[in-house]
Amino acid sequence: MLEILFILKLDAKLSRILLLKDALISPTIRFGFLLIEWAAHGIPWLIVAGFGTLFVIRKQYPLRFQWKWCVLLFGVLLDLAAVGIFKISFQRNRPPYNEDDQVLIF
Repeated sequence: MLEILFILKLDAKLSRILLLKDALISPTIRFGFLLIEWAAHGIPWLIVAGFGTLFVIRKQYPLRFQWKWCVLLFGVLLDLAAVGIFKISFQRNRPPYNEDDQVLIF
């Protein structure tokens, strides 16, 4: 339990150090960070990998190509499971300097 508290305190400290104060002021930098956040979100990757896999299997593309799409889908599912387990294991509060600017929350 002591290790988890240490990790949470370290996380808060490093988050505060890495915070770019200009990012909170400049809308251009903030928008760039939001684009990075949206591009790394799991739902679009899951949709693309899922439909891509179904498409290449349905259209009977070469097996090598189907295999690549299946591996991508498996990797996305494995990544989502790992991130979910980590988020459940290491829950933390949002930092006080965090802006609530999420467009869509599930």
